[in-house]
Amino acid sequence: MSSPPTAVVLWALLGCSVALSGCVASHGSKALSREPSPWSTADGRTATRLNLAATLLDMGQVRQALDLVMLASQEVGQDLELDILRARCLMALGMFAEAEAALEPHLDWHGANAELQRVLGLLHFDQQQYQQAEDAFRKAIRLAPSNPAAHNNLGFLLMVQGRNQEALEQFQLALDLRPTFQRARNNQGFVLAALGRDEDALRAFSLAGSDSRAMSNMGLACERRGDKEQAANYYRQALQLDPRLVAAREALHRLGVGDSPNQEQGAP
Repeated sequence: MSSPPTAVVLWALLGCSVALSGCVASHGSKALSREPSPWSTADGRTATRLNLAATLLDMGQVRQALDLVMLASQEVGQDLELDILRARCLMALGMFAEAEAALEPHLDWHGANAELQRVLGLLHFDQQQYQQAEDAFRKAIRLAPSNPAAHNNLGFLLMVQGRNQEALEQFQLALDLRPTFQRARNNQGFVLAALGRDEDALRAFSLAGSDSRAMSNMGLACERRGDKEQAANYYRQALQLDPRLVAAREALHRLGVGDSPNQEQGAP
């Protein structure tokens, strides 16, 4: 089993919000609750705050998002979707106990809510409680089989555990539901590379983004499985396509075969 990816890469691939140097990815798609949304019952000002909070969270501006959520909480009171958004903000700040406290009051009344189960799975994953995370993700999928984010989350959990064939199946399900799901496509590429299917992996990475980023992701995939020479080759190809690609330059420096990413390029 290959070693887990680094924190920034891991959370970006999973689709969780994390407070890491401004490199923050959203928890995924909008809530799939059957309950009425607080946005529909709140006044215009509260609805605007909630929409802005969700956008800020996706952009990585977590503190600002949480401030808006807390203001909305004062206006709306306890509400399932609002508390899910609050939990996502708290998880992004590493405040896991507080996030659990935001979700806990809803478990008895709304335990059959798919998005609640999905975010609960993310909370367990954050704390490396992998069995509980898997149980929650699978419950979310049973409740809402057409949610691509839940399939992607489960797939990433399985990939981290080295259950690559199972993970591949989940990523394919996510892509069947949403062919433009970039994060799931990248995850598909990583698991294909872990299975030794490099041509298929590169094709998946290419579908997810630019050629330079596809090469950089192939480099990362090779690095994760211990093939440093091949990884360096892919990183160099990525820089040939886009000399400004900092991730590839940093990777070469990490491998000890490139200049420092902070060194001015082209200097005598």
